[in-house]
Amino acid sequence: MRKVEDIINAAMVRAGSLVSAQGPIATDPLFQRLISRERFLFARAAGLNPAFYWSTAIVPVNAAGIADYGTGFPRAIGVFYVSIADPGSSPYPPGRQVTLIDPRESGAVHLAPRAFHQQVERKLVGYKTDLSGVGSVEISSALAPPTPVGYNSEVTIPEPYEELLVVDLAKFILTKYYTDAARSGGELALKYLDEDEARLLTAFDAAVRVNEFFPSSAGGSYLRPLNPNG
Repeated sequence: MRKVEDIINAAMVRAGSLVSAQGPIATDPLFQRLISRERFLFARAAGLNPAFYWSTAIVPVNAAGIADYGTGFPRAIGVFYVSIADPGSSPYPPGRQVTLIDPRESGAVHLAPRAFHQQVERKLVGYKTDLSGVGSVEISSALAPPTPVGYNSEVTIPEPYEELLVVDLAKFILTKYYTDAARSGGELALKYLDEDEARLLTAFDAAVRVNEFFPSSAGGSYLRPLNPNG
């Protein structure tokens, strides 16, 4: 996986001489733009395939039947499966699926145990008394990438899709920094960057739909096909 500094330097190369006359470019706005864009790409991936980059967490259920996963599972961005972890005094066996209900609909048509998913508040609220007595639930969720802490940090998005960050930053640089005199050249460069981005996004979307992504603590990452035996 490439470092933040490498992504920024590559973006400056892609932006080219059109911005060189502007003098030094502040890198802090580029750093923040990179963080925002990488989070956007993982949110896009979660919308296409929640199991692309995901994890699980055991979250306690309080006496009111509420599981607040915002603190213990801070990078969760798309809960897609919940099951009973510790049944406590409830009648459910471990592993029983909890049916997630949109707060705008009635839970009466669904089988217990049921819970409203309050995504903005990052809570699961048991339907009526469905989660009463439950000790904890296991939540599976798509994840946001870790936030880089500095220019020497590695980005999370897998190769070769890191280039999406390069292209976006190059577009950001050209839009923010090119001069009026270079505007026609800048618009042409943006056209080519838009075409590159569209091609890369098509490839990224296709890979996301059929793979799971696993970063490695030892460095690097890999994609694994979903349902390899199916």
